Amino acid sequence: MMTRKELNPTEDEFRQLPIEEPERTTFPEGIFKQMTDISLQPVIVTDKKGEIVYYNKAAAGFIEKKGGREDVITGREITSLSKYIYSLFPRDDLGFTSTTPIKIIDKYGDTRFLRLKESVLTCSINIYHCFQFTDLTEKILSEKALISSEKDKTLILNSIHENLVYYDRNFRIIWANQKPADSLGLKPEELKGKICHELWYGLDSPCSDCTVKKVLKSGKPLIEEKTKSKGRSIKVAAYPVFDDSGDIIGAVESVLDISRRKKAEKALDETMKNYMELFTTMTNGFVLHEIITDEEGRPSNFRFLDANPAFEEMTGLVSKDLIGKNVLDIFPDYNPKWIERYGRVALTGEPEEFSDYNRTLGKYYHIYSYSPKNGQFAAIFSDISDLVALKKEQDRLMMQINRNFEQLAILNDEIRNPLQIITGFAIMDDSASSDEIMSQIRVIDKLINELDKRWLESNKIREYLTKHHGFF
Repeated sequence: MMTRKELNPTEDEFRQLPIEEPERTTFPEGIFKQMTDISLQPVIVTDKKGEIVYYNKAAAGFIEKKGGREDVITGREITSLSKYIYSLFPRDDLGFTSTTPIKIIDKYGDTRFLRLKESVLTCSINIYHCFQFTDLTEKILSEKALISSEKDKTLILNSIHENLVYYDRNFRIIWANQKPADSLGLKPEELKGKICHELWYGLDSPCSDCTVKKVLKSGKPLIEEKTKSKGRSIKVAAYPVFDDSGDIIGAVESVLDISRRKKAEKALDETMKNYMELFTTMTNGFVLHEIITDEEGRPSNFRFLDANPAFEEMTGLVSKDLIGKNVLDIFPDYNPKWIERYGRVALTGEPEEFSDYNRTLGKYYHIYSYSPKNGQFAAIFSDISDLVALKKEQDRLMMQINRNFEQLAILNDEIRNPLQIITGFAIMDDSASSDEIMSQIRVIDKLINELDKRWLESNKIREYLTKHHGFF
């Protein structure tokens, strides 16, 4: 039987007692394996030194051998699991559960995000640390992708020059882009939860002509153009939003200010109206064509695109019988020189002006041709057939006048020569009739001189017309 002193040694005596190392036991892997191998979550067990003594199949992707020992790849200099955990979290002897995911790189080089729970296990006299991991990688990556997608969506929608608003069935704003917020001097997030008609119009109920209200009632998209105060024009488009059951849960509204477009359209309408009025009332013929080239790019034909009434009147052709057809299909003997000339205008863009006889139509035309668009040419026609006929008649008459001038000059000489002979005989005649003859000779000579004077004046006029007006 032991004495009290043996049961209660002094401090010095206690220090002198031999220290007996407890028997080291191995981790009971068999039992634990049965419990953890069926788990889809990684489980790793370390001893109190942080060395891995067991891990299940799900944890294999986080384990690799380094220097003859197995350890967790953490992507850091500290690779010991326990030391790594100690460096991240304050702990006690009861273990812990991480409130934020920890980042670990697996042996394949992929980054994983894990929620970690540590439990302290006691087996005989040994203490083990059981780490259970919940893999949050897919969730976290999905959340990041969603956040990124949301940022991209916001960036894109804020760059659109339209008011975009998503309403629930009670006209409460769920989401809005920057544009409608700017109209109120607010931020988009400040619009959330506010009622449309209260926010913008100060009304207790939706506007009578509310596009969103119509869409929520019909369940069909609707696009309307409306005129607001001060003549402002807007285009409103609303689209219903359905849940998985097919029930309407709201609507997306797009509002675009189209005032400038409307003004431009009105100005264009006025321009087109003036153009059409000019097009239909102008006395010159106008026709628009598209040039057709052969395989080598040379003009070989052309197609009628448009023609005004004056062109029909000048040519006797009907526009509806021409539009869309090729000239050689209508007039197989059309002058190839005209096609070449028009092709040059259409392909080079250089205008040309000329007068020529159209043998197909049997008329003379003065034509100004230009290219409004590459590959097209327009021709403005003036029928100069009457002018050409008049010019021909003028030329004929001028030739006759020239002949008359020549004959008149000859006639003056032919009159003067006989008159000189008569004058000689009258001087030699002493009869009473001699004076009368001389008197008549002087009258005739005066008439011839006057005729010469008028001939000279007429010749000056002829020279002036020839020089300045192309006559003769």
